Amino acid sequence: MNGVAYNRFRDRVLGDVAEILLTCRGEISHPEPDLAVRLGLLAAEGMIQGGSGCSWWPCAERGRSW
Repeated sequence: MNGVAYNRFRDRVLGDVAEILLTCRGEISHPEPDLAVRLGLLAAEGMIQGGSGCSWWPCAERGRSW
Protein backbone atom coordinates (compact mmCIF):
# COMPACT_ATOMS: atom_id res chain seq x y z
CA MET A 1 0.00 0.00 0.00
CA ASN A 2 1.44 3.38 -0.88
CA GLY A 3 1.86 6.08 1.75
CA VAL A 4 -1.09 8.23 0.71
CA ALA A 5 -3.53 5.32 0.56
CA TYR A 6 -2.29 3.95 3.88
CA ASN A 7 -2.63 7.33 5.59
CA ARG A 8 -6.16 7.73 4.25
CA PHE A 9 -7.08 4.23 5.44
CA ARG A 10 -5.45 4.81 8.85
CA ASP A 11 -7.21 8.14 9.33
CA ARG A 12 -10.53 6.56 8.42
CA VAL A 13 -10.09 3.63 10.81
CA LEU A 14 -8.94 5.84 13.70
CA GLY A 15 -11.77 8.28 13.04
CA ASP A 16 -14.37 5.51 12.95
CA VAL A 17 -13.09 3.92 16.15
CA ALA A 18 -12.97 7.33 17.86
CA GLU A 19 -16.60 7.92 16.85
CA ILE A 20 -17.65 4.59 18.33
CA LEU A 21 -15.78 5.25 21.58
CA LEU A 22 -17.17 8.76 21.86
CA THR A 23 -20.74 7.46 21.80
CA CYS A 24 -19.95 6.62 25.45
CA ARG A 25 -18.62 10.11 26.11
CA GLY A 26 -20.55 10.32 29.39
CA GLU A 27 -18.58 7.38 30.78
CA ILE A 28 -15.19 8.99 30.08
CA SER A 29 -13.89 10.78 33.16
CA HIS A 30 -11.31 12.88 31.30
CA PRO A 31 -12.29 16.59 31.09
CA GLU A 32 -11.78 16.48 27.30
CA PRO A 33 -13.13 13.14 26.03
CA ASP A 34 -12.31 13.90 22.37
CA LEU A 35 -8.68 14.53 23.23
CA ALA A 36 -8.43 11.51 25.54
CA VAL A 37 -9.86 9.14 22.93
CA ARG A 38 -7.70 10.42 20.08
CA LEU A 39 -4.50 10.40 22.14
CA GLY A 40 -5.30 6.92 23.42
CA LEU A 41 -5.85 5.63 19.89
CA LEU A 42 -2.60 7.21 18.68
CA ALA A 43 -0.72 5.65 21.60
CA ALA A 44 -2.21 2.23 20.81
CA GLU A 45 -1.34 2.64 17.14
CA GLY A 46 2.23 3.58 18.05
CA MET A 47 2.61 0.45 20.15
CA ILE A 48 1.22 -1.73 17.37
CA GLN A 49 3.45 -0.18 14.71
CA GLY A 50 6.45 -0.26 17.02
CA GLY A 51 6.05 -3.99 17.42
CA SER A 52 5.66 -3.69 21.16
CA GLY A 53 4.88 -7.20 22.22
CA CYS A 54 4.94 -7.36 25.94
CA SER A 55 8.53 -6.68 26.91
CA TRP A 56 7.66 -4.18 29.64
CA TRP A 57 4.73 -6.03 31.17
CA PRO A 58 4.96 -8.76 33.84
CA CYS A 59 3.66 -11.32 31.33
CA ALA A 60 6.99 -11.06 29.50
CA GLU A 61 8.70 -12.44 32.56
CA ARG A 62 6.44 -15.47 32.42
CA GLY A 63 7.13 -15.99 28.73
CA ARG A 64 3.69 -14.91 27.58
CA SER A 65 2.86 -12.51 24.82
CA TRP A 66 -0.53 -10.85 24.42
